[in-house]
Amino acid sequence: MTALCPGLSATAFGEIAGQKASFLLKLLTMEPRAVASDGVLTMLRGKASVVPGFFNKATMFLDRFMPRSMQRMVLGRVMAG
Repeated sequence: MTALCPGLSATAFGEIAGQKASFLLKLLTMEPRAVASDGVLTMLRGKASVVPGFFNKATMFLDRFMPRSMQRMVLGRVMAG
């Protein structure tokens, strides 16, 4: 079993929800095919989890050093567009 932690994927969800696409949001968004491919390849390698994409990995790493209040503020600004 492999946990796939994709972050933001380019689907119709944001458009339907009325989400504005900021520069940073576009930078963090991955194509679904690339996310699925990373997930399947990681599963076939027998790994427990995968975070596809450089920016998603960097975000996960940097979140460790930020207080939760700062994480919420940053993510709020990114998602607000």
